[in-house]
Amino acid sequence: MPPWRSLRRSLLGPSPAQFPLLAPTDEDVPVVQEFRAVRDALSRWDKPTLVAFSDRDPGMRFPEAGQAFCDLIPTVTDQVVIEGASHFLHEDKGERIAQEVLNFLGQ
Repeated sequence: MPPWRSLRRSLLGPSPAQFPLLAPTDEDVPVVQEFRAVRDALSRWDKPTLVAFSDRDPGMRFPEAGQAFCDLIPTVTDQVVIEGASHFLHEDKGERIAQEVLNFLGQ
């Protein structure tokens, strides 16, 4: 590991790309049961659903993160890629998000 990464980690903590790895997975952690309940509810979701992810989100890898939702939610056909945005799609590419929502609602 380059020395600057070690220094960055000691000063700033983990990088955004590591955040998903920090989520608790032990059954004795209360939030884990809540995460599982949400996952279960999404797997039975029967409403039309638009999934949009950025190709440059430092914490949610593209295309894997969006594909996980596409695989989980039965009513999703494919994810929309918002090129050049970071994690906050609506702030970085608000007009593009609006157009994708309008396209989705017009189906």
